Amino acid sequence: MIKFINIHLSFSEKKIFNNFNLNIPAGKVIGLSGQSGIGKSSLLNLVMGFIKPDEGTVLVMEKKINKKNLKAVRSKIAWLPQNFIFAGSGTVLDTINYPFIFEVNSQIKPSGSKIIESLESLNLDGTILSNSFESLSGGEKQRIGLIICKLLGRQIILLDEPSSALDRETSDLAINYILSSGATILLVSHDQNWLNKCDEIVEM
Repeated sequence: MIKFINIHLSFSEKKIFNNFNLNIPAGKVIGLSGQSGIGKSSLLNLVMGFIKPDEGTVLVMEKKINKKNLKAVRSKIAWLPQNFIFAGSGTVLDTINYPFIFEVNSQIKPSGSKIIESLESLNLDGTILSNSFESLSGGEKQRIGLIICKLLGRQIILLDEPSSALDRETSDLAINYILSSGATILLVSHDQNWLNKCDEIVEM
């Protein structure tokens, strides 16, 4: 599903990866663990095509990421960055609906009842939908981000510290919620609770 082949990557002459290889089969949950600054988030950025390796190849669903197929590759991926920022301003409902205004997602726009069900799965009340997204706590924003990731129904989900603002009980709910998607998941986390649910942990 995702392959990193002989990846070399440097930033400002600092070597991040030197001949890095990783194969992530379809349906697997892979955790990336290690100290800050070692390159975990860079792997997610490589998959999204935000950065390019100095050398080596990144394959997503057997396609090498390039300018021609980048849009098609991204249409298979849901990505939750470490600091989830909504591209615009509005209510929580606006935030959830925003990705579905694009043609690629327009046919899968969730119903109101599906959104409410998703909120309740993560211990959020439906009344939050009318609140300003910017007024939410960090943990609430993370849960909304996870809801969007699952509602998009992508085959691949990339998560960067998805529980950094969640308490243990809410983190457990979030894990069960996102794992029920059945997607191939690549996640960066320092949370052992999440790492324990992974099929494999890659120490970096």
